[in-house]
Amino acid sequence: APISNGIICWNNRYEAVNDELVIAGWNVAPGYLPPTESEAFTLSPDGRNHVYRTGDRCRVVDKMVFLAGRMDNVVKVRGFRVDTAGMEALLIACQAVEDVVVLAWRDALWGLVVTKDLPAVKLFAQENSSQAHLIIWRAVAVLPYTKSGKRDRQAAVLQLQEKEDAPVELSESNNM
Repeated sequence: APISNGIICWNNRYEAVNDELVIAGWNVAPGYLPPTESEAFTLSPDGRNHVYRTGDRCRVVDKMVFLAGRMDNVVKVRGFRVDTAGMEALLIACQAVEDVVVLAWRDALWGLVVTKDLPAVKLFAQENSSQAHLIIWRAVAVLPYTKSGKRDRQAAVLQLQEKEDAPVELSESNNM
């Protein structure tokens, strides 16, 4: 990787493009293995270097890079990368789901679901996603929204904190 122990490796260039960390250089990989059609990897305009859009939100101040989270909804849980927005889109297709939010909290992936049939939601997730085993499920009466109508993830985390002592529904593979 071009960043090692906080130091940019020799002969690489880094910059913030639209608040995203972009790394370019002769030793930046040309893509993922197995090859995908990722837009994260491109060639530099001169065609001699690879350019990698990391997806990390950053600021560059006095030649120092300050990372401030991700640009997208991808989180890493127990070694797996999970797109929380994609998981929500999948789960909302389940007829038993009235509303859902998937978020990372305390090194775990949580699925807060407004439903009357949580076992049906879990079964649907297991049948349609290879990452369903990562989710700790909790049925809730209502999910919080901001004044502009967007799902309020910070308030959802507060819901988890308030109910920290309440019983938790684990996926079967979480019981290992």
